[in-house]
Amino acid sequence: TFRHHTESTRCAKTDGRGTMHVVLVNLCYPTDAATADELLVRFHNLGGWAEALVAEGAAATVVQRFHREYSFERAGVRYRFVGDRLPADLPWWRRSRPVEHAVLEASFDGAEPATVHVNGLAYGLQARAIRRRLPRAVPVLVQHHAEGPPGWPARPLLRRAFRAVDGVMFTSGEMALPWRHAGLLPTSVPLIEVVEG
Repeated sequence: TFRHHTESTRCAKTDGRGTMHVVLVNLCYPTDAATADELLVRFHNLGGWAEALVAEGAAATVVQRFHREYSFERAGVRYRFVGDRLPADLPWWRRSRPVEHAVLEASFDGAEPATVHVNGLAYGLQARAIRRRLPRAVPVLVQHHAEGPPGWPARPLLRRAFRAVDGVMFTSGEMALPWRHAGLLPTSVPLIEVVEG
């Protein structure tokens, strides 16, 4: 549950390994956002969530796919905007290798133990690709954002992808039921309830 997740974060901050480092990964962006500032206004929850993590004592890095490269720090959050030549609304079956490289770099940037948080169950294959490139000690979690379970041919590939991740986040266990009933979320993958907003 969310409560358990919060307690785990507190333990990580006090176990002698330094603060936790959360790497937030966003794989889509609006085509009409011309600059990083415009995108962050549109995706205000992304920056807000990252800043809340910093306020709680964690380190936070946002890796955001975009049509231009930017790197900067704001309100204690490190932002890495990564350009590639793929569509703004990345299809479920495509991977962005530049994003994978940026996540890998961010995960080892500093002494903090990292957790990777991928936004959107539609990006299960990208989460699996990230998971395969990181040590097992770095958890990879994927958060649901109201998308419904896909049809064929996505299902068998996403089923395999979700077996590889360390947890999936939903606002409630009830929201996960269509994904469970579709056979996409193995019972071995922990389900974490997180209030969004």
